[in-house]
Amino acid sequence: MTVDPAEDGACKALWLALIERMIMDACGISCTELEHQQALSWLFKPNRGFSEACALAGLEPSYVRVRARQHVDAAEQGVVLSAEQPVKPTRTKLPDRVCTIRGRTMRLADWINKSPVSKPAVYSRIRRGWSIEAALFTPPTINGKPRGWGQTPAKSGPDRLFPTAQDSV
Repeated sequence: MTVDPAEDGACKALWLALIERMIMDACGISCTELEHQQALSWLFKPNRGFSEACALAGLEPSYVRVRARQHVDAAEQGVVLSAEQPVKPTRTKLPDRVCTIRGRTMRLADWINKSPVSKPAVYSRIRRGWSIEAALFTPPTINGKPRGWGQTPAKSGPDRLFPTAQDSV
């Protein structure tokens, strides 16, 4: 199945228009108080709908949230920012990044506390391009085998590798 490029562009434009309208509502531009509150909630509280809208518009949700926050803060001070006005994006530190996994939303630092994988291993995996869910929940391996796989317990008594003086008596 192929997608017509014009249709794909129109679809992106529709999602961009939705996000733009929600930012305008969050700034209190031509909307009711209820629409204003709903827009603030949709933009700034983690939710699946916002992430999906950003993905369909081809945008990074964290960047959209930063820009929306800048517009809302400026509107509260009576200043209107233009869309073209360059604003240096602030990066969200990795531990503070909000992630939704299996329907639960928490900061990455909180997910790491619940993960069987160590914190350095999770951060290393994410830097190497792993998805956050895989980095958190894929068990550690050594040479492609699960850690501890193939190990046998230490032998005791006469079966030990090096017999002691007591074994020879």
